[in-house]
Amino acid sequence: MKYLIYCRKSTEDKKKQVLSLSSQKHELESIAKKLNLNVVGIYSEEKSAKKLGRSEFAKMIKDISDGKADAILS
Repeated sequence: MKYLIYCRKSTEDKKKQVLSLSSQKHELESIAKKLNLNVVGIYSEEKSAKKLGRSEFAKMIKDISDGKADAILS
Protein backbone atom coordinates (compact mmCIF):
# COMPACT_ATOMS: atom_id res chain seq x y z
CA MET A 1 0.00 0.00 0.00
CA LYS A 2 1.02 3.59 -0.64
CA TYR A 3 0.45 6.14 2.13
CA LEU A 4 0.13 9.92 2.31
CA ILE A 5 0.99 11.80 5.47
CA TYR A 6 -1.40 14.63 6.36
CA CYS A 7 -0.56 17.19 9.04
CA ARG A 8 -3.01 19.95 9.94
CA LYS A 9 -2.97 22.64 12.56
CA SER A 10 -6.15 24.55 13.21
CA THR A 11 -6.02 28.31 12.88
CA GLU A 12 -9.01 28.73 15.18
CA ASP A 13 -7.99 27.57 18.65
CA LYS A 14 -4.25 27.51 19.11
CA LYS A 15 -4.57 26.49 22.78
CA LYS A 16 -6.20 23.13 21.99
CA GLN A 17 -3.71 21.93 19.38
CA VAL A 18 -0.48 20.88 21.03
CA LEU A 19 1.74 19.55 18.23
CA SER A 20 3.19 21.91 15.63
CA LEU A 21 3.13 20.90 11.96
CA SER A 22 6.80 19.95 12.09
CA SER A 23 6.22 17.86 15.23
CA GLN A 24 3.29 16.09 13.60
CA LYS A 25 5.37 15.39 10.50
CA HIS A 26 8.22 14.01 12.58
CA GLU A 27 5.88 11.76 14.61
CA LEU A 28 4.08 10.44 11.54
CA GLU A 29 7.34 9.78 9.69
CA SER A 30 8.58 7.86 12.74
CA ILE A 31 5.41 5.77 12.84
CA ALA A 32 5.65 5.07 9.11
CA LYS A 33 9.27 4.00 9.45
CA LYS A 34 8.53 1.79 12.46
CA LEU A 35 5.66 0.08 10.60
CA ASN A 36 7.60 -0.04 7.32
CA LEU A 37 4.92 1.92 5.45
CA ASN A 38 5.50 3.17 1.93
CA VAL A 39 4.95 6.95 2.19
CA VAL A 40 4.62 8.56 -1.24
CA GLY A 41 3.71 12.11 -0.21
CA ILE A 42 3.41 14.54 2.67
CA TYR A 43 0.78 17.26 2.94
CA SER A 44 0.41 19.90 5.61
CA GLU A 45 -1.66 23.02 6.12
CA GLU A 46 -2.87 25.46 8.72
CA LYS A 47 -6.63 25.60 8.23
CA SER A 48 -9.74 25.05 10.25
CA ALA A 49 -11.55 21.81 9.46
CA LYS A 50 -14.86 23.65 9.92
CA LYS A 51 -14.49 25.71 6.76
CA LEU A 52 -14.39 24.60 3.14
CA GLY A 53 -11.32 25.23 1.05
CA ARG A 54 -8.49 23.12 2.47
CA SER A 55 -6.40 23.01 -0.72
CA GLU A 56 -3.79 20.50 0.48
CA PHE A 57 -6.53 18.16 1.70
CA ALA A 58 -8.23 18.41 -1.71
CA LYS A 59 -4.93 17.59 -3.49
CA MET A 60 -4.43 14.61 -1.21
CA ILE A 61 -7.92 13.25 -1.91
CA LYS A 62 -7.34 13.72 -5.65
CA ASP A 63 -4.09 11.72 -5.38
CA ILE A 64 -6.04 8.89 -3.77
CA SER A 65 -8.78 9.11 -6.42
CA ASP A 66 -6.11 9.03 -9.15
CA GLY A 67 -4.57 5.88 -7.64
CA LYS A 68 -1.33 7.55 -6.55
CA ALA A 69 -1.95 6.48 -2.94
CA ASP A 70 -4.19 4.13 -1.00
CA ALA A 71 -4.39 5.52 2.52
CA ILE A 72 -3.78 8.52 4.76
CA LEU A 73 -1.65 8.58 7.88
CA SER A 74 -2.73 11.50 10.03
